[in-house]
Amino acid sequence: MIRILLLALVGTLSLPAATPKDVRLTFTGQVRPDNDPALAGYGMYEATAPRPNLGSPRATSLPLNLPKGAKIAFIGNTLLDRARGFGYFESLLQQAFPTHKLVIRNLAWAGDSIRV
Repeated sequence: MIRILLLALVGTLSLPAATPKDVRLTFTGQVRPDNDPALAGYGMYEATAPRPNLGSPRATSLPLNLPKGAKIAFIGNTLLDRARGFGYFESLLQQAFPTHKLVIRNLAWAGDSIRV
């Protein structure tokens, strides 16, 4: 009986929790990979990355003059990617050009950005 009482008493005692040590900023003595000259040839950085040739924008006029059977690709970021699920813009294009048999593809990807 004393043994059960002692176990019950010990079970209710709470020991102070040890503060966990944050080791994320601890120096290990190893060379950082981004400063290692042996790895420098494998990195691609914004300042040194190859750039594609810049293209010139196409001249457009309103209203749109689309040839019959035109293929239209939407390229963009989240705005067009979210529009993929609804089809309003594609429907408006098909209604504006009912005899053209347009082919429309949405190639947008969330998070992409276009720099021209």
